Amino acid sequence: MHMSYSMQELLHAYEITDLEKAAHIPARARRFRIWKKADLSGRPFWGVLNFCGIDTSAVSADRQLGWLEWDGNEVYLNTADAAEIPTLLKRAAGIMKYWKKQLERDYPETPFVIFASYGDNLEFIEDGDDEEYYVNMRFFALRNSDTLLDFDGMENNAQPVMWYCCNFR
Repeated sequence: MHMSYSMQELLHAYEITDLEKAAHIPARARRFRIWKKADLSGRPFWGVLNFCGIDTSAVSADRQLGWLEWDGNEVYLNTADAAEIPTLLKRAAGIMKYWKKQLERDYPETPFVIFASYGDNLEFIEDGDDEEYYVNMRFFALRNSDTLLDFDGMENNAQPVMWYCCNFR
């Protein structure tokens, strides 16, 4: 697992020394099982859950599939309790680990990126609002034409992020 320096600092603040080892794969991890479909021209794309409500029955042949996966594969975990941030991070890492294992086992011929970012709403809180801490997770197949993320310098990202690259040869 790769991570930004800001993610490393966040983990250090919560005394999590090895997130990958501490990752908690949820008991109902099968809920996050990845599926595979094809667009109208037969190009494969992968998804999870309900694909954020995006209709996958007739994906056009000119659609950039990496961005489709980025938009559809968002899984959002959150808590209003700051004391639960370590559990939130461990659960997110567990789901990422689950995805990585499935992608390596079921789709070894395709390279994927699994990406997660941590954030909070603390700078936007107004009187009466609740605090919220969250992790957004996504994955996408890496295709020749995709430039979804620039990994050069990702370690210096100000937002705490973590990612796996799997099936890279």
